[in-house]
Amino acid sequence: MHSYLKQDTSSWGIGVIKIFNGDSIKVYNINTNIGYITGDGYYSTTNERDGINYYDFVEIGHSSNRFLKFHKDSLGSLEVLHHTLGKGLFLIKKELRKESLFSYSDLLVLNGSEVADIIKPTYKIGIDRAVTLDLFKEPSNRSAVICQLKSSASDYDAEHYEIKLIEINENWAKIMAKLFRYYSSKNDAGMGCGFKMIDEKVGWIPIYDTNGRPNIWYTTTNY
Repeated sequence: MHSYLKQDTSSWGIGVIKIFNGDSIKVYNINTNIGYITGDGYYSTTNERDGINYYDFVEIGHSSNRFLKFHKDSLGSLEVLHHTLGKGLFLIKKELRKESLFSYSDLLVLNGSEVADIIKPTYKIGIDRAVTLDLFKEPSNRSAVICQLKSSASDYDAEHYEIKLIEINENWAKIMAKLFRYYSSKNDAGMGCGFKMIDEKVGWIPIYDTNGRPNIWYTTTNY
């Protein structure tokens, strides 16, 4: 049983749908089929074919491994394309593959292995907003705080954290947080080689913020 977010936010949605390569899913305006969403990231009607707005997706591991956000789940339909069209259109749940619906907690608990070609997934703090998290010694807000972890805009910021997920205990995640700092302008071996690890901490963080959105998400690459 999926546990979708109870609160809809304009940026996040309440859950996601995996549309597989080769699939073409009908999209409706009320009860009328007016187009299709395809596995290659397009929304099409009889008159046009447009790319889906980047913010209607979340990504895992690679920019091509996209999951379509939905914003409402009612009467057997899911509202999608919030950012692309500025209003909701709908998919019919019974027309989707049974294995295609995921909550955000599903994707974290699955640890990437069942939804993407990721052997050892890494994570970052936050995804669509600035986040500062307390790293706790135990999975409790009353536990001692080890340090604070701050999100960064990019894995190539002067300082950034790389997160390894060790364990999930209800709404808490035990993590290893490695802090990397840029130390050299001589980067002949390729992007990222000018960084070195300067600190490492192990502790617990709340998986979700007060709105139910994940505090950590998969690091995404384009290569």
